[in-house]
Amino acid sequence: MRFVLVGEVRTAEFGLRGLLRAGCEPARLITTDTARVQPASGMAPEYYADLIGLGREHGLATTVVDAPGEIAGVLAELAPDYVYVLGWPYLVRQPVLDIAPCIGMHPTRLPARRGGAPLNWTILDGERESAVSLLRLRDGVDDGELLAQREFAIGPDDYVGDLVERVYAITEELVASTARALADGGAQWRTQEHACATYTRRRKPEDGRIAWCDSAPRIRNLVRAVSRPYPGAFTFLEATRLTIWRAEVPRGYRAPLRAVPGQLLEVNADGVLVATRDNALRLTELTCHDAEGGELPLESLGVRVGEVLG
Repeated sequence: MRFVLVGEVRTAEFGLRGLLRAGCEPARLITTDTARVQPASGMAPEYYADLIGLGREHGLATTVVDAPGEIAGVLAELAPDYVYVLGWPYLVRQPVLDIAPCIGMHPTRLPARRGGAPLNWTILDGERESAVSLLRLRDGVDDGELLAQREFAIGPDDYVGDLVERVYAITEELVASTARALADGGAQWRTQEHACATYTRRRKPEDGRIAWCDSAPRIRNLVRAVSRPYPGAFTFLEATRLTIWRAEVPRGYRAPLRAVPGQLLEVNADGVLVATRDNALRLTELTCHDAEGGELPLESLGVRVGEVLG
């Protein structure tokens, strides 16, 4: 059985681990130059896989493509039986799908939440569980047959980075089990219930701007949803951008009745307390940036109670 792995972000690394665990060494790894891709993405460097280095470590042939469309030519020459496309944030076009069955991963309980930014929206919407789904890639949006699916829980204090790590571990396990099943001829595919499908849209870094006129729990969900390795929720104090990585709703606290949303209520060692539409949110980890993007210590801003973020 001839497998190929296509990937760019770290999900691909765990897919490779799964293939190797199953004894299904891929005939080729296909990736991009992540050192070139990462700076423009807004994502943290650790979000990306080093398939070049891993290929070298395991003695695997590796091809680096300059554009996503180039994978069709590479795959046509390899003639694989199956292609795992994991951590590949690009559309897989029909010329690729015609070469061999392509298997992707989507971190929701499909057919629910097809589409973009699935983990981010799962937290934003306050969901308490999700799933990792392996599916056959078709020309629709996440609508192919399911090969495997495993659920995982989401706690009220989980951040998106926690979910990412959970997805990595489950992906490795599911790739190992499905590769064995494909190699043995025992894999079972299940058609999705298309009538039950729901969709989410892609998100951009600018969607992380905080609207302080929202409720404290919803703003905290935004902070949780786009924290590391994503670009983070953000706000401004005059011209200074503040990126918020961690936040909590203070227990037993009630904001003054005349406080306006975004108003600074406390600035101390516990964090920065900010008024919201319904109460307040304590920012417990944040980064300040100057106009050129350089980091500034919060103390250097001379932040004062009563100032308003926006």
